[in-house]
Amino acid sequence: MKEYEFHPIANLYPLMSGDQFDLFCAHMKENGYDGTKPIWLYEGQILEGRGRYLASRRLKIDPTYKTWEGQWGTPEEFVRKENLHRNHYSKDVLALLAAEAHAILGNKPGKQGGKTAKELADSHGVSERKLHTAKQVNGKATPAVKEVVKAGKASVEDAATIAEMPPEVQDEAARKVSSGSSPTLQEAAKGDAFEPGAPEPAPLDETGKPIPKPLQDIFATSVFEKLLDHAKQIRKLI
Repeated sequence: MKEYEFHPIANLYPLMSGDQFDLFCAHMKENGYDGTKPIWLYEGQILEGRGRYLASRRLKIDPTYKTWEGQWGTPEEFVRKENLHRNHYSKDVLALLAAEAHAILGNKPGKQGGKTAKELADSHGVSERKLHTAKQVNGKATPAVKEVVKAGKASVEDAATIAEMPPEVQDEAARKVSSGSSPTLQEAAKGDAFEPGAPEPAPLDETGKPIPKPLQDIFATSVFEKLLDHAKQIRKLI
């Protein structure tokens, strides 16, 4: 069986694994390969169908291949359509997937597959603000932290609060959240991040976004707290 590498666009999306992959292989072993669902190739690599390819290799079954030639828009749009059709992703996962796509495809509309941040945010069903936060996580967080977000155990806002901490602190926080011993990455990182001499993470506003340092003293005053309470009461009345 010929071996193929996975296209970077295909790797934007989580790969089937564990019990889910074992059940998929068992189904293929019992029913054979479904020829109506080919493995799509692009630029000599697998663009879509990684799970089918790996299952075929495990079972030594010859799969069906087909070359992608522009069906359903750009390569990224095609892969996104196929993955979102099969899986239900949270807004946090979608935002991180969009951020990874932005890093790979770029933001020049003239480039094949290239999209602006707004276009990618819209196509993934998330806000530009959430995409911006996800881009910070994608650029600075460790792979372990990103996997926690993709596993649905942490939000991109939570991940952003520790994205600039040392890698070992991030990885330990990810381990604690994955094991269920901590509810959030920020909480898990406190023990290591608040050692003597270590800078405290920026406090967060109501949306979970870090408050800029110049505004932290203002936000901490009793006058501001009273104004904020009044604003909340007015919002409830409206």
